[in-house]
Amino acid sequence: MLRLLEPRFPWLSLKHPLVIHESNRINHELPKLIRKLTDFWTMLGYAAMLHGLIFVLSLTIPQHNFVGLSSLFIPFLSPFGTPIAAGMLHSILYWLMLIGVCNYTVFLVGTDVQSNAWVILRTTPFPTTYILASKLVAVFYTWSKVLRSLLIVRLVILIVIPLGLLLERGREGGALVSFNLIGAGVFLAQPVVDALLIASLSTVAALLIPVAPWSKAAAYGLIAVVYGGLGLLGSLWLIFKSPMGTLGGLMAPLSHWEPLAATVIKPLSTNEFVQRTVASLVIYLVLPLVLSAISLCVAQRLSQRRN
Repeated sequence: MLRLLEPRFPWLSLKHPLVIHESNRINHELPKLIRKLTDFWTMLGYAAMLHGLIFVLSLTIPQHNFVGLSSLFIPFLSPFGTPIAAGMLHSILYWLMLIGVCNYTVFLVGTDVQSNAWVILRTTPFPTTYILASKLVAVFYTWSKVLRSLLIVRLVILIVIPLGLLLERGREGGALVSFNLIGAGVFLAQPVVDALLIASLSTVAALLIPVAPWSKAAAYGLIAVVYGGLGLLGSLWLIFKSPMGTLGGLMAPLSHWEPLAATVIKPLSTNEFVQRTVASLVIYLVLPLVLSAISLCVAQRLSQRRN
């Protein structure tokens, strides 16, 4: 796919001189924990071990020692314990990826601005659009294996969890799950879209504040407001407009799982299904892409003012 776009957007190629320059500036050897979680079968093995550990603890430790917390063990007493544990590890990897994309982007952009290397880059025959794009491409290529792992895990979850819930509910008489193809597409695209949003916001922060430590702090703050705001909007929709009700509030800090809920929960009516589909598209796909485009346009203008 990228090869088809390279003639139109040459900065997408790893052989582009700007991308080569930026790639040589960052460490492509990710931390060991991230490399371990990136391998699907290793992650699955860790998930099985985590499931077994929690299962044993729930059976051996007296329940009165966990007043009010015993309900948390219930999912791990079922066959869904391993997928749930894999989901927990997926969340860790997801957040590590977003933090890494932010840090790498701030480093590539902020260091050039602070050291006045940006002025030298402006003297090259490449426009500022290419310069900024090459930095983002270098970051995405570095984290491409993590993104691929997240997509694989999400694809497996989309197959296992709805099917398992359907079989379980079918035994009890009446299924309480459905499968929304549009919601599934949004769920699969979410890691890439979120990474783009984080990278674009980090670029703006790095150009606004030329001091590296402060630009990173500004990037974290900007991301918390924008990305956190989208997660809050999604959780409010789950609380007031979806069958989850108040349980949707638990999804506020876990917004990367909200599209899955929109995908598998059985709709109350046709109208509610349409509203859910539109909300899922707007909150988790359209709005992040629009905000990313706006942020990149702002970054483009800021970069042209840096001399």
